[in-house]
Amino acid sequence: MEAPPAPRRPLAPRLAAAILLPAASLAAAEATVRLVDLTTLDRAAILDQDRRAVADLAEIAGFFGDPDGTPPPGSMTQLPCGAVSYGWYDRPRWSYFDTLGCIEYRFNSLGFRDAEFPREKPAGERRVLALGDSFTFACGVRLEDCWVERLEDKLAAARGAPAQVVNAGFAHGFRPDMYADWLEERGVALDPDAVIVGLCLNDISAEVPMYLPLEPHFEPWLGGKSRLLAELQRRLGPPLPAPAPNPIRARRLVQQHTDEWGATRSGLRRIRDCMAARGGRLLVVVFPMFSQLASGYLFGELHELVRDACAEDGIDRLDLLPVFAGTDERELWVHPTDQHPNDVGQERIAAAIADWAAQNWK
Repeated sequence: MEAPPAPRRPLAPRLAAAILLPAASLAAAEATVRLVDLTTLDRAAILDQDRRAVADLAEIAGFFGDPDGTPPPGSMTQLPCGAVSYGWYDRPRWSYFDTLGCIEYRFNSLGFRDAEFPREKPAGERRVLALGDSFTFACGVRLEDCWVERLEDKLAAARGAPAQVVNAGFAHGFRPDMYADWLEERGVALDPDAVIVGLCLNDISAEVPMYLPLEPHFEPWLGGKSRLLAELQRRLGPPLPAPAPNPIRARRLVQQHTDEWGATRSGLRRIRDCMAARGGRLLVVVFPMFSQLASGYLFGELHELVRDACAEDGIDRLDLLPVFAGTDERELWVHPTDQHPNDVGQERIAAAIADWAAQNWK
């Protein structure tokens, strides 16, 4: 005897399930996209030792680099001895951040973002001062990942003897003329054999932007109300052609900002002369802007300007643009809100300088 047919489920619940389940899935997908959507990332911030926000990252030059001329008690720099602060990032991508999305900035007993080292140079040690701003201070990476620390290891290994590369980022100000003041007044007390100046292109003029994104243009589906659809549209493309920014013209920039570029060149000459009087060396390391490195780089003329000025002034120069050209800069950024080089970029910087030193510093 055949089994009776199974009772059929009512149609209405099945239709409801057919409609509601996909809708619920789409809602979950929309929520997920909103959760990870980089356009919603909060800006990076500087925290005090209690992890309270005290400044935006964009204010770091003023926070660490606007000295009043008097160092804190016991410090050789404008940075306080033994203090701790943090850089905070919203949902950072790289594994070296702590669980709160922070990077620690700890200052040693002499007021440097560096491990402890003696003020008096030990016999047999090669000592190098690394002067600069946030690129030398190394925003967004741990101390052990800073190019200064990585360079120290490489120089010591190459020499088979002690080497100390002092992280003097933000030791005094954020431009070469300020670095020269500090070197002449306090830095020489460390008895350096060489100085490296980390030169950013905005040392030519503050008008030089630190980041020039070239974003594709879309006519957003549903007027951009759904981030899920916007993400699908971004991935599926093709985008409309984006307007290409014009390259930065060095001659125009210098003509409009003669005082800034003049102060930078004067500062580098003073550092050159200060080191030459002590039988030491100066190397200017030129950092590229980490924007459009793979194509359409807009700052080439500024690299040429620095090249020609250093040649005219008898200053050694290492341009890092060839080290990074052709790279997807997003793989080198600390964070989408902070285009300083991450640990990978820091290692590339250190390796390039170490290679140069092996050929030129005997």
